[in-house]
Amino acid sequence: MELGQPFSSKATLDSYPFIAYITRGFVNFAIPFAEGEFAVVGPRIINAVKEIGAGLPASEMTTLISKASLSIAQGESFSNTLQPFHLLIIMPAMGT
Repeated sequence: MELGQPFSSKATLDSYPFIAYITRGFVNFAIPFAEGEFAVVGPRIINAVKEIGAGLPASEMTTLISKASLSIAQGESFSNTLQPFHLLIIMPAMGT
C-alpha cells in the first residue's frame, strides 16, 4: 500500500496539513536526511493533496500544495529536534 492512499482517504481540506506534518515527522526517524525524505514523502503527499482537492480551481490547488509542502518541511524540522542525527556531523567539527 502506498503512503498517499491512507493519507488521501482520511484527510480533509482542513486536516491534510497536520497529517502531512505528522507523516514527515514519522518518516524522519527512518530516513534522517531531508533530500531522501522529500523524495519518498513529497510526491506521494502532493498526489494525495491533488486527490483531496480534485475539482478545485487551479489557484486553490496551488495553495493546497503550498500548505502541504510547508507542513512537510515543518514536520521534518520538528522531528530533527527529537532525533538529532545532524549532531553526528556537527559534534566532531566542534571538537567535542
